[in-house]
Amino acid sequence: MIHLQYLRVILFPKVQRKMIVIIGTLVFKHKWNIFGIVTEKRNVLVIFFVPSKKIIQIFFAIGLTLIVVGYDEIDVLFPHYELEGDSPFKNNCITPKRELSVMRAYSEISSLGKDFISTAKTYGKVIISEKHYPPHKKTIKPRKDLGRAGGEKYFVAGILFKFSVDTHGLYNGDIYASKAAGHDLKSLITLMECENVDRLCFPLMALIDYKGFRLECMSYLPISNDTLLYGSSDGGKNVVAKNDRVNTIMKDIANEINIKGHRAPNGTFIHFPSDIEVHQSMNDARYYIIDYSRIFPPVYPLRNGDNHMIIKGGHLYRLFRPEFVRNWNTALSSDACCRMGKHRRPVHDLEIKEATEYYLHELIPTVAAEIDDLLHISMMQNSDEIEIIQDMKERLHINGVNIRYMGLVHCYSLDTYCKTLIKVEIIARSIKNMISIELSKIKYGIPLEEPYRKVTVDFLNTALGKSHTSYLLWNTKLKENVLKWFWHSIPDDIEEPDFGAWKEEIDPCLLFRRVISLTGLVFTSRTLEELFVDRSSFLKEYPIEISDLVSIEPKVKHLHIVSKAEGMVLYGKAKTLINQTKGDTLDATQREISRLLHLASIKFSEALEFEPGNFKSQILVADVLVERSLQDISNRDSPEEVLIKACKKYKNAYNLRPDKHGILLKLGKALRLLSSHYTHNPFKSEEILRRALEELNSFKVKSHRSNIKPKDFREKEQESDALIADINLQLKDYY
Repeated sequence: MIHLQYLRVILFPKVQRKMIVIIGTLVFKHKWNIFGIVTEKRNVLVIFFVPSKKIIQIFFAIGLTLIVVGYDEIDVLFPHYELEGDSPFKNNCITPKRELSVMRAYSEISSLGKDFISTAKTYGKVIISEKHYPPHKKTIKPRKDLGRAGGEKYFVAGILFKFSVDTHGLYNGDIYASKAAGHDLKSLITLMECENVDRLCFPLMALIDYKGFRLECMSYLPISNDTLLYGSSDGGKNVVAKNDRVNTIMKDIANEINIKGHRAPNGTFIHFPSDIEVHQSMNDARYYIIDYSRIFPPVYPLRNGDNHMIIKGGHLYRLFRPEFVRNWNTALSSDACCRMGKHRRPVHDLEIKEATEYYLHELIPTVAAEIDDLLHISMMQNSDEIEIIQDMKERLHINGVNIRYMGLVHCYSLDTYCKTLIKVEIIARSIKNMISIELSKIKYGIPLEEPYRKVTVDFLNTALGKSHTSYLLWNTKLKENVLKWFWHSIPDDIEEPDFGAWKEEIDPCLLFRRVISLTGLVFTSRTLEELFVDRSSFLKEYPIEISDLVSIEPKVKHLHIVSKAEGMVLYGKAKTLINQTKGDTLDATQREISRLLHLASIKFSEALEFEPGNFKSQILVADVLVERSLQDISNRDSPEEVLIKACKKYKNAYNLRPDKHGILLKLGKALRLLSSHYTHNPFKSEEILRRALEELNSFKVKSHRSNIKPKDFREKEQESDALIADINLQLKDYY
């Protein structure tokens, strides 16, 4: 399906030939995406083109030559799309079906994804900026024919836009409505990475945070209420499961991610939430899946003191993370703890309650201890504090712990410095949310930027500066929001935090850096240089001037496949150069290899941010880092630093999937390579070699015990034997 725009124009007889020449030049010389030209009448042309502001501007600029009598949009269905080869993106309907190499496929996915994000961002800024305009004044007008459920919807350039706002009072506020949209993206990523998604097709999707609003963007799908095969299109009132093939596919996916089958309110047996939708398009006979925000079950609404109050609509956004659900010992129902799960509700709800009790009282204390240990290692390696916070967040997600429980992690942590970094993250996220709330209150009938910049700078000065107003904010509104967003489920014997003490304890430079990384605020380079390092700047009442803030840009969250595909293209180019040169490289070629590997690692790390619980992505990042340690001559990072990061990623991957024993072999090889960089420190080198030997021996033992062995098991076993023998020889030299 491709979205086209078209102009219907009347040509004056004397210039018909001239106009044809102009159009021909645009198509052939300038390679413009004009899709086709149809002669409607003798002097009327209909010109179809891929959406482009530049083409529209040119056509309207030559208005003396033609009269525009119609401008509209149309959808054209392209033939079947799929990927060739064994690829994680197979059957996602992204690449045209033809003979393509895997790298070519990744290249096309990357291009398509980046174009989608760019288009969504362009139109999304306009839609959000005109949120408070009367409908007749809006550049892009809301579409009433797309339904009223979920608020106003917009359709332009083949993309459906929808505000994540609490239109019907279901979510207890817009902040929580935006969390539900985040679950939509998270669930889509999880589904796309499942091994049993054969024949299911997914839309491209992005979330745009801008000027206090979140906009959900999704590519148009050729479906309607008449094409529904599975789930419900009316909020769970009428649930169907009328296609055996789709039923089997959904059951297999549910088993893979540990979701329990149950009966919907009308008695239909279904896996996943009752309001999920699977359609078979009448255009291409493919299966499309939408409305998956509630795939993962809700946390049980415990009642125990003020910190455990049931929150309105919590079953819509206070959900378990996919990593926790996968590893839990019992399959859980998506419709538990809500009206759609009335069949055998006591059983389903009890299973959720048991999972929640374990989650709060056993898992989170264990993870808090892991984070304390992680922090000690990071401090020994002199890691950047922002990087430590990112590692902390990744560790939480890998173990299936939501960010909203950082207050509980803070309570169980025993390390003072770790507690301080958790406070930084909690306050930074609270400030981000509070700025969004303030920006969403600004209402003007014309497009203005200055009011948004002023409100943002004023709030940052109040939060970060030193004044009576600042302390008042920390002890009133900021305190109230932190307790509401991050301080729930806290044991009753824990005292309420002193936010005045928190303000004195937290490094304002670090807090400012973290706020910037969470938002789309763009400051001048000079401002960043000063405020990132100079704590004395925040001793003033107004540390930030309005001229320091250059702009407020949209913050975009998108599907991981876009960054992953781009990373695969860069990694493929680097590997090609490495194979072509076979070690005999010129400096220019080696620099190019270093550059490509560095860019690939950045893209893979971006993808990992969207799916930290995907063991394949962890391995991919680690593999590129190991290659960088061997090939990088740019001196960006030392080989030791790069290899330490690689070992962390391999360890994360194995913790996620302990049944994948081959990861231990990769980890052992990386550790052995790391030891070679510590020849100046024999004790350190010996310690790392012993760790490598431990991982390799563990690989051998666990691989032999496993009932399922990979095809290349014999080769890996021989490789591990050779490495173990070599390491034992090296260890003898230390005696």
